[in-house]
Amino acid sequence: MIEVESYLRLPGGEFRPVAGCAWTPPVPTHIEGAIELRLNGKEIIDQSMWDYVDQLWAYIVTMLEEFTTAPRVSTYFPDQPIELSFEARHGRVEVTSRAGAAVRRSSVDRGDFVAALKAAGDRFFADMAEVAPRNAGDYSLLRARLAAACPDAPSR
Repeated sequence: MIEVESYLRLPGGEFRPVAGCAWTPPVPTHIEGAIELRLNGKEIIDQSMWDYVDQLWAYIVTMLEEFTTAPRVSTYFPDQPIELSFEARHGRVEVTSRAGAAVRRSSVDRGDFVAALKAAGDRFFADMAEVAPRNAGDYSLLRARLAAACPDAPSR
């Protein structure tokens, strides 16, 4: 099972799902938030790893683009020393986050994983165009890159 949810971090530190959030970020170039990524019930990324959420999603789009040809891809969070990696293993993908000495890892079907990230990313950027309309053009380009990187993965 693959679960992906995106949140915005409000000024008081509260997290709200991006979908339907009426809050407008005060600085549209540094939007704080979090991605929750659970694979088979195991949290790989959670709200404690919050960062600049739209930048992190852009990094994940780049990872998915590279993952079409590379057996292993990785990135660091925009403003934290947290590494996220995807590694292909016999039709599956091992997803790992490393935050200091803490390592979280799980494996799922590669096609299901790519489809889930594509759908969640597309939904995130569509919602963010409403939350931060100043960035709508950039979010539209990221949605197009995501669709091009994962042409076989279904959209939601």
